[in-house]
Amino acid sequence: MGPREGGVEQAGREGARDGAAARELRAEALGRQLQLGDAASADRPAAPAKANAGRRVPGIVWAMALGVAVLRALPFLQLLWTGPPRGYAYLPIGYIPKDWLAYVALIRQPRDTGRLLLANPFTTEPQDGRFVLLFHQALGAVHAAIGIDPFWLLELSRVPLLLVFFAVLWRFVGHVFAERRERVWACGLVAFAGGLEPFVLPVAHAALPGAIAEHMERDLWPLYGWSGFGSFYNPLWIAALILLLVILRPLLQPGGPRGWRDYMQAGVGFVALALTHSYSAILLAAILGGVAAVELAIEPRAGWGRLRRAAIALAPAAVVVGAITAWQLRDPVFRASAGGVVGAQAASLFWLPITHGVLAFFALRGFQRWASERHPWRLAIGGWLLGVALLASSTVLNGYHFIFGLQVPLCIAAAPAIAELVEQARVRAGWRWVPVGAVALLLFASPIWITARALRDAREQSVVPRSYVPVLADLRSASPTNVLAPPELGNLIPALTPHRVWLGQWFMTPDYATRSRWYALMVEQPESQVPILRALVDQHRIGALVVPTTSAGRIAATLAPRVERVVGEGDLATIYLSTNSGRAAGTVR
Repeated sequence: MGPREGGVEQAGREGARDGAAARELRAEALGRQLQLGDAASADRPAAPAKANAGRRVPGIVWAMALGVAVLRALPFLQLLWTGPPRGYAYLPIGYIPKDWLAYVALIRQPRDTGRLLLANPFTTEPQDGRFVLLFHQALGAVHAAIGIDPFWLLELSRVPLLLVFFAVLWRFVGHVFAERRERVWACGLVAFAGGLEPFVLPVAHAALPGAIAEHMERDLWPLYGWSGFGSFYNPLWIAALILLLVILRPLLQPGGPRGWRDYMQAGVGFVALALTHSYSAILLAAILGGVAAVELAIEPRAGWGRLRRAAIALAPAAVVVGAITAWQLRDPVFRASAGGVVGAQAASLFWLPITHGVLAFFALRGFQRWASERHPWRLAIGGWLLGVALLASSTVLNGYHFIFGLQVPLCIAAAPAIAELVEQARVRAGWRWVPVGAVALLLFASPIWITARALRDAREQSVVPRSYVPVLADLRSASPTNVLAPPELGNLIPALTPHRVWLGQWFMTPDYATRSRWYALMVEQPESQVPILRALVDQHRIGALVVPTTSAGRIAATLAPRVERVVGEGDLATIYLSTNSGRAAGTVR
C-alpha cells in the first residue's frame, strides 16, 4: 500500500471516529437538554423540552425576517415608481387584487361605520354584521384611530408580523433542537427554502404540450404557499402561522401540555386562531389528528396521554368557538358566506417532488437521525406533516387553502441533516463544498424566481381601466348607500368608498356567477328586465347604479320616478336614486 492510499485509509478511520464522536456528543447534549433517558421511552411520556439557553433571537434571524419583508414588499413598491399601461391606473396592491380588495374593504369598515363587528360589504342583503375577523378588526382599529390609508396599512403590517413570526419560530425550535446552528438553519429554511419550480417550469413550457405546461403553471402557483417565502406575501397567513406555533408548542411537546399556562396558551390561542383564520383552525385539527394517528400506531400509551391532555386544553375553547359560530350562523348572510369552505379544489401530492423534493430528502434524513436518537419530537413532527399533507389533498374542504402549512414541519425535520452537511464541508473543506453549493442552488433559487414573477404579475394584474377613476371618485363623495355595478367595479367599490354592493367579490357575494350573468343581461336588454330591476332596487335599497353610458338612458327611463341625477364618466354612467334612508336601510339590522 502506497503512502497516498495509507493516508486515505487513515483519514477515513479518523473521519469515522470523528463522526461517531460527534454523534455521541449530539446524543449526550440532546439527552441533557431534552431530558431523554427513560422519560423518552414508550413506558412514560418524555419530560417537556427546555428551551435552549439562547432564548434571545440572534441578529441573523432578525436579518432573515427583514430580508423576507423587503423582497415581499417589492411588488407593491414598484407600482409607486413605474407608470401604468396607457389607459389604465395602478391599484396600490402587490398581490392578488381580488382578495386584497376584500381585505381592505373589511379594514376600512370600523372607521366608516363605527362598529367593530364586521358586515359583508359585497352584498346588500339585510344582515346583522356578525363577522369576527380579529386580524382585519385589529388593522381596522388602527385605521380608525390614526387614519392611515388601509392599503398602506395592510402592506406595512407584514413587517412587524414577520418579526414576531421569526421570534416565535426561534422559541419554538428551541424546544426541538439542542444546537443553535440547527435552530438557525430551521429558521433560514422556513424563510428562504423553496422547490424546483424555477428549473422545472421553464423546461415544461419549452418541452411539453401547452395544455400540460399551463396545468403545471396553475397547480404550482407560488401564492398557494408551496414555500414559506411564497406564503409570506399574505399578512393574514403570517398572523395565522404565529398563532399556530403558539398553540402547537404545548400541544406537541413530549407528553402534551403540562401546567395551567400550557393549557391556557393552547385554549386561548385556539379561540384567537379560529376567529382570525378559520382555515388555520381546521389545519390545527388535521395536525392533531395526524399526530394522534402516528403516536397511537407506534407508541399508544404516549398517544393516548397526549390526546387526553389536548382534549382538556381545547375542549373549553372549542365550546366558545362553537357558541360564537352558532350565533353567527343565525345570520343568513354569514351562513351563505361560510358555505364557501366546502369545495373540491385540492393540491395534488403528485407535485411534492417538485415543490418539496430537495427539502423532503433532507427531512427524511433528519427523521432517520431522530429515530436513531429516539428524539422526543420525532413522532409529533411526523404526524404534523402527515396531517397537513392529507388535508392539502382534500377534495372536500378545498385543500389548496392548506398548502402553506407544509413548509414549517418540513424545514424543522430537514434542519439537522442540512446543518450536518454544511458542518462536514466546513471541517473538511475542498470538494465537499460542491454538493453544498448544488443543494443551496436547488433550495434557495426559489425566492428570486418568486420575486421576479411577483413583480411581473403586479404590473399586469394590479391595474384598472382609467375610466373607473372618476366613477370611484364621484362615489367616494356620495353618502353611504347600496350600489349596483358591474362585478369588476363592484370588487373595488367597498375598498375605495363607504358603499356596499349587490355584486362584487367572487367569494363573498352570494350567487356571484348568477348575479354577474343577470347584470350583463340587464345592461344589454334593460326593457326585458324592468320588473326584476325595480324589485331589486326596492328590496335592496339601491341608491346608485353604475352602467355603460350606452345603456344609461334606457335604464334611467325604467326607474324615472326614483332618479335624482345621472353622472356620465366616459364609458360608464352613475344613476343616483332617491331612497327613504341614507345608508342602505335594512342592510344592517
